[in-house]
Amino acid sequence: MKFVKLFGFTLSIFFVSILLTACGMNGVDEPKSDLYNNIDLSQYSEYGTHTNDGIIWVKKSSYAGVEYGYIDSNGEYVIPLSNEITYAHNFEKGFAIVEFDDHWDGTLCKIYNTSGNAVAHFFKNGRTTINYLNNGNIYLCEASTEETTRASAAYMFCAESNKLVEMPLPYSSWWSPDYSDGLMLVFSYYMDGAIKYFDSDGNCVLDLEENCEYSVVHATDFVDGKATITFVGKDRERYKVDIDKTGRWLSEPIVTYEGKTFWNKYGSEFN
Repeated sequence: MKFVKLFGFTLSIFFVSILLTACGMNGVDEPKSDLYNNIDLSQYSEYGTHTNDGIIWVKKSSYAGVEYGYIDSNGEYVIPLSNEITYAHNFEKGFAIVEFDDHWDGTLCKIYNTSGNAVAHFFKNGRTTINYLNNGNIYLCEASTEETTRASAAYMFCAESNKLVEMPLPYSSWWSPDYSDGLMLVFSYYMDGAIKYFDSDGNCVLDLEENCEYSVVHATDFVDGKATITFVGKDRERYKVDIDKTGRWLSEPIVTYEGKTFWNKYGSEFN
């Protein structure tokens, strides 16, 4: 009987060991892809995870210092190892932000494409937020102080033009717009009269305050040449209507909130 129990216990340990091995529980931070199985990643002290761009960052540490670089799935360097790189971000949608030494203006950050070429640069500090948008666009915003999220500067790197352009200030440095159908929608600090669309060069191509005689309170991104805006009519009701890229109405406005004002719907004093 003891032999049977011992055999059963040993067999259980055997199967558990096989299961743990199959699950990859070996204490190594493997990239989330089998593209790098033919590369000896043990030569690096750290490395990133695979993204759709097929490039990961790698780090080498030794008594002589620390180096960062980027390799493809063949182990070839897209960005060579360098001790001037202080931090490496993952590639996302065709671009990666690589940080270098500090300067008077902040940390120098270069934006690289998948060919290993630096196409733009900017300086960031501890109050800078970095948001990857769709289609490779990157939105950068800096808060005024460490105690507030109020924005003091905003920029966008556009993958289409490879340009870094200045943008109007959003509500908060943590708020990130998107870039859709060739335009970026920006809500500024004050809702009414500050909803605008910009192109990839940072030019305002549609100002809803100028193009609408009513008070526009909300807008959506453009998709297939059409966006939806919400405005307050002269009867104090809220209406929605589709517009084109010139601001022209594409249909008759319809009342939102089931024909009631926002305040009436939620039990305000306006009854």
